[in-house]
Amino acid sequence: MDHFRFRARFDGAGQKVDIWKVKYAGIAPVNLTGTKPGNNAFPDVSDDGKWIVFCGVRNENGKENKEIF
Repeated sequence: MDHFRFRARFDGAGQKVDIWKVKYAGIAPVNLTGTKPGNNAFPDVSDDGKWIVFCGVRNENGKENKEIF
């Protein structure tokens, strides 16, 4: 599976960054994190191509939490 990614800045939760899946020809884009608030960055694809892991910053109760999803 050939894929590429852009390195998003890992800013705070106020910075909205989404992760997209796009077919090779650039058609049928799907926003994988459109419903997730905050900064979603640094995606990586599992060897079998079934899973994507990424870092995210969420603002919870006024405090920024960095997590891996």
